[in-house]
Amino acid sequence: MKKKSLFLILPLFLLTSCIEESYEGLRVGCTRSLNGTSIKCNYHSDNGSAIYKIAVKKVPVIKAEIKTVSGEINFSISPKGQESIFARSVTEDASFNIELPDLGEYKIVVNTNNHSGSYVFDWSK
Repeated sequence: MKKKSLFLILPLFLLTSCIEESYEGLRVGCTRSLNGTSIKCNYHSDNGSAIYKIAVKKVPVIKAEIKTVSGEINFSISPKGQESIFARSVTEDASFNIELPDLGEYKIVVNTNNHSGSYVFDWSK
């Protein structure tokens, strides 16, 4: 019976989870939220690299909001298997509306250098 339950739960998880994440580095005091249409990460200190693979299904726009207390954050957005279409280096609070060429799969790469603050990427609207 346990095997049947696992097989029923696993497909449900795969259908509801639209973001893949990998991280290498050190985050201190981190709270984060990932759902099918946004990434939110708040931390006291971050020195590392995060890669998010997302699926944009509604409107081809990603809104990025960066809050900076100190340090530097760099991020880029690229369509699956292609070069970056948007990249920024940020050392203060900033907000961007990034128009995408089309709906589909994208990769967001976030690199931090002793950054304290937060970032949000939202593609729900």
